Amino acid sequence: MTDKKGFADRTRDRATAKDDSPHAHQAPDRRGWVAAILHRWPTVLAVAFAFLVAYDLEDGSVLYFILLISALCYLAAAALNRRRVPWAVLLLSIPAVVAMGALGIEPAVGLLVASVIFLGLGLARWRQQALWGMPLQTFGMFAFGAIGLAVMFVDADLGAYLVVAGLIGHGVWDVIHYWANKVAVRSFAEWCAVYDILLGAAVLILV
Repeated sequence: MTDKKGFADRTRDRATAKDDSPHAHQAPDRRGWVAAILHRWPTVLAVAFAFLVAYDLEDGSVLYFILLISALCYLAAAALNRRRVPWAVLLLSIPAVVAMGALGIEPAVGLLVASVIFLGLGLARWRQQALWGMPLQTFGMFAFGAIGLAVMFVDADLGAYLVVAGLIGHGVWDVIHYWANKVAVRSFAEWCAVYDILLGAAVLILV
């Protein structure tokens, strides 16, 4: 009976030692890192995207159209009453801006036309929406859009500072929407907040 207990104890000891080995803890640690990255994928994506845009950037004032796109994303979400719309607007705006630039069309013109269209769509349900909806997002479109347009009519240095103010200001706007969980899905608000603030800081360093 004593020999049987001893054998069982030795078996448990070997199993415990195996569980305490570095290889046994390595896999859960890796899974923890992967889970953390997947959970915060908007932040990871924003950091990568901000780095790509800021890399080799010499004139921060050329980024004025980002303010128009950021405000347009929220306006579209409010106009259509769809919280995932900002992701679609963002993905469509990037190639549209590139195409307009290639055709010699000022990107601000196309973005403003899109803003007017979404504003018209949102007017139909203006009274049905709370303050977070069309009223606030229309104000945001005018405010950040005005900053973006002002950059086009000032010198490069002042324009860069305006871009910094607009990006950081919109980053705060994103944080508020993320905290309130309104208008846009939190994944977009998180991405936009990190992207705006990092890019604004990068432009400030370059000025």
